[in-house]
Amino acid sequence: MRIEIPKNTWISDVIVDFVKEGYFNGVLMTQVTFSGGACPGDEFIAELLGKLAKAPLNPKRKIVRLKGLYDPKDESILLLIVALKSWGFTVQAIIPNGFSSPWVLNVDWVILRLEKPTALIAANETWYVPPEGSPLVEPVIPAKSTYLYVTKGRGVNETIKFVSESAYLWSLL
Repeated sequence: MRIEIPKNTWISDVIVDFVKEGYFNGVLMTQVTFSGGACPGDEFIAELLGKLAKAPLNPKRKIVRLKGLYDPKDESILLLIVALKSWGFTVQAIIPNGFSSPWVLNVDWVILRLEKPTALIAANETWYVPPEGSPLVEPVIPAKSTYLYVTKGRGVNETIKFVSESAYLWSLL
């Protein structure tokens, strides 16, 4: 279900749906996709919060997942996260490896999207998605990384070899 928001360059899409990847696979949540532009202002955030509060989510599991293109200097994302948590939402964020912004420390669940075989930070979930055509190489991951997922779409033999020879416990994404 798409939540209608005013046209802007900050957020391109807001959808309520069952997610299809990772630890929360099959869970109904709201996904907010950022497009890298500037926040239209506090009024926009207030309007967005009002719409998110009316979204058809289970009141015991109100999750908002942030994803897309983030401007690391955008302080409005921190304001949105604090506001969402004040309204009773759990906030997740999918971030690329190497991304750094102070607001990441304020989300409840960090999902690290890893394309190269070295993770710079520990995350609640690590999604290892190497570029197509590159080999599945065992990544170096901080000890505190919790749930590990490797991309689907590789050959069965390559995936079995990777998972069975790994020092970590991997699941398919």
